[in-house]
Amino acid sequence: SSPRRIELLQRMGIDFEIIPSTFNEDFCHKNFSSPSDYCLATCIEKGESVLKGLLTTSQSPSLIISAD
Repeated sequence: SSPRRIELLQRMGIDFEIIPSTFNEDFCHKNFSSPSDYCLATCIEKGESVLKGLLTTSQSPSLIISAD
């Protein structure tokens, strides 16, 4: 739901729907070797959270973009 990401997708002419993740980003209990590892793990978890939610509604996404 980032305004900048919305603007970028609109400029590319991509038809999209914003589906916020319900993933709890509290990774304080895990050890990451770098900030990029933390961001990657967060992006993966957010995307998987959205996918799981869509599959329970029988929607079939063609693409999920997840960022952090």
